[in-house]
Amino acid sequence: MLDDATRDYLLTLLAEAFPCRECRLAARCEASREACAAFSLYVANAGEIRWRAAPRAPSRAQFESIFAEERPAKPQTVKRVRVLLTAEERRQRNTARKQRWRQQQARDVA
Repeated sequence: MLDDATRDYLLTLLAEAFPCRECRLAARCEASREACAAFSLYVANAGEIRWRAAPRAPSRAQFESIFAEERPAKPQTVKRVRVLLTAEERRQRNTARKQRWRQQQARDVA
């Protein structure tokens, strides 16, 4: 169920003028998934005066530019689960790292 503010907002959107309301090509655009420059301006939040003056020549290319599906830049990878170590485990890990580092330093000096 919608709260009052959301419902009022939706009713305001439905009550306001939009390009397709009185357009003779609206049925064609809906059936063939086309859009015109007026609808494009409306979607871009242009003022009513601007989209009323825009040409009504619907095309598939205009529809696809308005409703283009964004593709992700790279595939989503599953993040590696990070296991939290206890204080004792961290101490052991760090001690082992120190020992390896000291052995490497000793080899580099010799």
